Formats: sequence, structure tokens, C-alpha cells
Amino acid sequence: MSGYYQAIGKNIYANIISIGRGFVFQFIFTIVLPPFIGTTGVFLSLPLAELITFIILGVIVLIESRKKSITLLKNKSILINVPYVHSVNVFVCCWEEALFIY
Repeated sequence: MSGYYQAIGKNIYANIISIGRGFVFQFIFTIVLPPFIGTTGVFLSLPLAELITFIILGVIVLIESRKKSITLLKNKSILINVPYVHSVNVFVCCWEEALFIY
């Protein structure tokens, strides 16, 4: 997923995902878990780092989806699903009071 966010220009999200997964969370769990559960903690550090990264990724996706819905409401853009047609974007321009269908 970090590659996707890098490709669309969301570098902060891409860095949070890749650095968090590859370094920060794995390092923290590798240091913290072994004193409590022994050598099993070393082996559990990677799956737990992946789980935390997945949760953070879910939060990022939720934030982006809310931003997108707010932008759609701001632009007064409506996505209409028409049978046998993939999708039709309808943009209502208030300043011209015209209806454009793309």
C-alpha cells in the first residue's frame, strides 16, 4: 500500500506505512516482547508490526474516504449508477445553473 500512496503523491502516508512497518514497530516489538514472553517475542514481533501497520492503514483509508466524500459534497458532484452503463458523473454548476454529464 505504501507504493500506491507514493504513486498518487501522498508521500506522508507512504512514509508512515513503510517506515512504521519496516523499522519502528518491528524494532519496538523486538525490544519490548522478549523480556515478557522470551524468544517467542522475537518471532511475534514481525506479525504484530504487520497488524499495527494494517490498523494504521485502515485509519488512513478511512481518513482519505472521508476527505473524498467531503470534496464530492463541496463540488456538488454526484455519482449515479445506471444499469448497463459503468457510471455517469453528473456535475451541477450552480453559477451557470447548467447540468453537465460526462
